[in-house]
Amino acid sequence: MSGAGIKITLEGANILSLQLQHMGELVDDQGMWEAIGHAMVAQVVGTFADTRSPYGEQWAELSEATKRRRLKRNKRNFRKNGKLSARGLREHAAGYQPLNDSGRLRNSITYQVIAHGVEFGSDVVYAAAHQFGYAERNISARPFLPVEGLPGDWQNDVLDTIRAHAMEAWK
Repeated sequence: MSGAGIKITLEGANILSLQLQHMGELVDDQGMWEAIGHAMVAQVVGTFADTRSPYGEQWAELSEATKRRRLKRNKRNFRKNGKLSARGLREHAAGYQPLNDSGRLRNSITYQVIAHGVEFGSDVVYAAAHQFGYAERNISARPFLPVEGLPGDWQNDVLDTIRAHAMEAWK
């Protein structure tokens, strides 16, 4: 992924598979990592809806310049005299959610199963600029990927998935 991404692997994943096979059962490693990938994508998409980092920190508000630029995209937001129309006032009052303009970045979050793990993130070129910030372009960091380790609820999703697949293998 060229934009921004995270990799989850489990140390000992080979050992777990070998132990389950030794018991005469097979765990569906591919299916387990697919399920973890789906869960992580859902968590990342949730950061866009909440406008918060994976760790609960509120994203920076959009700058006034960005808000004006968005308003100017639609001529119906302005009257002929250049003042905001009723539509423009409504749009301006409704506010703007950071990183939710077109939905392209949010919709680009995907995962890929790798050997004994899963990678998830975005291949959108500007993903890293928004994840980490980009001072030269006055873009504030609005982290949507957990680069400092998985938050507790994200860890619970991973562990619950592993447990479910292990229990299924032991049936």
